[in-house]
Amino acid sequence: GGWRPDPTQMGQMPDSAGGLGPIAAQVAAPLTQEELMGKANAWPEGEIALNPRAKVNLKLIHIEEVSHNTRIFTYALPSPDHVLGLPVGKHVLISARVDDKPVMRAYTPLSTNNDRGVLRMLIKVYFKTDLFPKGGILSQNLNDMQIGESIAVKGPIGHVMYRGNGEYTVNKTTYHAKKLVLLAGGTGITPMWQVMLAGLNDPTD
Repeated sequence: GGWRPDPTQMGQMPDSAGGLGPIAAQVAAPLTQEELMGKANAWPEGEIALNPRAKVNLKLIHIEEVSHNTRIFTYALPSPDHVLGLPVGKHVLISARVDDKPVMRAYTPLSTNNDRGVLRMLIKVYFKTDLFPKGGILSQNLNDMQIGESIAVKGPIGHVMYRGNGEYTVNKTTYHAKKLVLLAGGTGITPMWQVMLAGLNDPTD
């Protein structure tokens, strides 16, 4: 199965001697996913597809051509009820073997955790040119894949997580912003897209 936020982070109160009181230890409830990761990451209940310690194979089921060099690739999660399980601001690591060599790249999906059963990726394909004779090795490999073939995905990865209401973490440090300025270019918009959706889909954010 996929990963879950650690439910053992318990809000226990110290006793007068400085240790954890036996009663508090018994009654303290595990933190909820929303308390651990913020309301922006309170995704629907369901089996999590991603695993940060192991690769998951996802099958290509649809390709949409956005422009001459940009595609939306849709991959099926292990079941129609699976939730991707990617916190806002994090990425997935896609890996493949090209010319018998391992290639890995980090991507931020276009889809969200509310899109059960699928992973959608907006990817710019870097074709070979005179200036860059090899082009983008992985993006070309993804573009050449046929419906029914699979990619290997691992995650979540990344140092930044948006929690909601302007609160975000960088590594393990939490910050709060009254305003966010998002700068992106090309397909670099997808991390910003995730943050924008999290804010716009919550009327209180």
